Amino acid sequence: MKKFAGILVLALFCFLSCDGSGSSFDPEKSSYGEGTETSTGQYLVDVIEGGSRIYVAQKTGTVTKDGVELSVITAVSNETTREILVSPFPLSESDKTVTFGGFASTSGTEITPEKPVEIDLFPPVGEEVPVNENFTATLPGMPVSSEFNFTGTYTLESADATAETPNGSYSGLMHYTGKGKISGDLVPAILQGGDLTGELWISPILGIISYKIPELGIGGDMESTWDYGDPDELGHKAVRKTGIINDKNPSFSLDTYEIAGGFDADKDTHAKMLLEIRYVDEELAKTGSMPGYPAINIEFGVPMGYFPNFLIESPVSIFHPEENGKGYKYFIGYVDQASKNSTFNPISYHIKVDADTSVSSDMRVTARIYYNKIAE
Repeated sequence: MKKFAGILVLALFCFLSCDGSGSSFDPEKSSYGEGTETSTGQYLVDVIEGGSRIYVAQKTGTVTKDGVELSVITAVSNETTREILVSPFPLSESDKTVTFGGFASTSGTEITPEKPVEIDLFPPVGEEVPVNENFTATLPGMPVSSEFNFTGTYTLESADATAETPNGSYSGLMHYTGKGKISGDLVPAILQGGDLTGELWISPILGIISYKIPELGIGGDMESTWDYGDPDELGHKAVRKTGIINDKNPSFSLDTYEIAGGFDADKDTHAKMLLEIRYVDEELAKTGSMPGYPAINIEFGVPMGYFPNFLIESPVSIFHPEENGKGYKYFIGYVDQASKNSTFNPISYHIKVDADTSVSSDMRVTARIYYNKIAE
């Protein structure tokens, strides 16, 4: 495979975090922020074996193949573990290419290109990029690995697209499509007799948002993403998370206790805590009002107390500026507090959002806590 082969495999298996914009950090006003090597994503994935699984993906190391250093992205579910080799990670807005080095799964699937494949992320919009590349693979239904050829094209359809997913509408995305055919001596039945097509949407802030290959019945959508940084690093740090609350998942929490499984926040240093909520439905995001208590319960707090807070309606997003100008409404809360009266130190800070059964519309929740991490 050449370029589309990498796009195809990325669409199948890859979970990338991407850099945002902005050169300085302000806990109250900065966007969700640049991806880092500790960025983590959770995806609901329709797998080739049938059914859906939740995968949590993060960088776990590096390897070198043919002189190219590649990041190992490990995606774990209850049933299987996948490893994807890519470079660079995280992907920045200045990066024009991404290199794919291979994929392996504990379910027995393995895909290895002849050499690491460099994929052009920004061909001219609407122009088909030809592909003709060889690779070795073991796929479901194959007793041994075999050599294959992929022939096809991929296209950057838009560098400013909107995608509708089960978890909401996302704007400012790169949207790719692809098509092609695999040939070889041991092509499994699932890949015989027709072309493959695929679609992929990537956010410059959050990474891969959605992908699908209809002929194989597979695809995936981002459910949540978070970045807790180095759990051992002391000093001022920001932790962040975004996810969806609905009737199946009514609670959202960002808690500094989760970072290293202990109390490590300085009670005497103000924690700057920012929360932003938006309806998932695109039309409701333009017209809906924020439900009040007890339908929605919001807490900025510490283990033994909470800080008074309120939400304000805003026509612009702080965390997701790529959506601004779309007509959406955002509900934003901010707390800048310490817990100097606590009887013990260190403590933890948290932001929690809980919805009751009267809330019938899904909501996207994004939160960040900037605090001083000290030794436990």
